[in-house]
Amino acid sequence: MTITTSHGVSPGTTSCWLISESKPGMVVQCHALASAMGLQAALKIVLPRIPWRWLPGHWWFAPLHAAGHGSDTLVPPWPELVISSGRYGGGVALGIK
Repeated sequence: MTITTSHGVSPGTTSCWLISESKPGMVVQCHALASAMGLQAALKIVLPRIPWRWLPGHWWFAPLHAAGHGSDTLVPPWPELVISSGRYGGGVALGIK
């Protein structure tokens, strides 16, 4: 049996990244959504450096270069699906889009 959502996401075959800051509550939300969709996902923690840390994510002019010390590497191949939470995760998700 194959389960496919209305958006064409097939559990088990879709590459998925969870992008969040390191706060446990943010990470749990991402994991819960991926689990509910039946997806195996890779967690990517983003801890932006200054000045990105002070700005809303949609203002980041170079979101993929905002990651600072302690962040996970964000390089291609890009996932088919990104689930993000928090200010920092949203900015990076927009950059990957």
